[in-house]
Amino acid sequence: MKDFELKHKRHEKYLSVKGTGTSSTLRSIFESTQKLLKIVEDNNSKFILLDYSELETITSNTDIFTITRIYENKAPLLYPLFKRIIINTKEIHLEKYWEEICRLRGFNYNIILNAKDAEVWLLQQVTEVR
Repeated sequence: MKDFELKHKRHEKYLSVKGTGTSSTLRSIFESTQKLLKIVEDNNSKFILLDYSELETITSNTDIFTITRIYENKAPLLYPLFKRIIINTKEIHLEKYWEEICRLRGFNYNIILNAKDAEVWLLQQVTEVR
C-alpha cells in the first residue's frame, strides 16, 4: 500500500487537489482531511476540485458515518466549501453512501466520475456565488 499523498494546483477560479495512495483507517482518513484543510486555508479558496480517482479508501459504512460526525466537530471549515470529488470508480457504492451522509449532515459534497464535468460544475458554482 502506498501512503496517502496530496498535491495541489491553484487555478484562476478554484483550487485542484490530487490525492493518491491508500487511506485505510479512521485516523488516516481524518489526517488526510486535516492535510486538505491546511492546503485550502493556505490558498484561501472555497472552490475545490478533488481528484481522488487514484486513492483507495478502505473503510466501512459505519466508519463513513463516524468520520462524518468527526468532521462536524473537528473540521467545520468543510461546511462552506464547494467541492466536486472525482472518485475511484471501484468505490462508487461506498462513495455514493458517503455523499448521501455528508449531504444529510449539511456538507456540500458531490462525487463524479469525469474530471471535465467536475470542472464545469465547479466553475458554475463560482459564477453563481460571486
